[in-house]
Amino acid sequence: MARILSMRPETLSRALKELEERGAHTLKPRLKIVNHDLLRQAITAH
Repeated sequence: MARILSMRPETLSRALKELEERGAHTLKPRLKIVNHDLLRQAITAH
């Protein structure tokens, strides 16, 4: 996924962890978006 997004794996990992802590997604058992609005806000903020 990091390669597709042209990111370093470490950067992607930190971003996913932050979004998980904010409640935008869950990683168990797979990546699942649970709060689309929060994810949109995070994307437009960066």
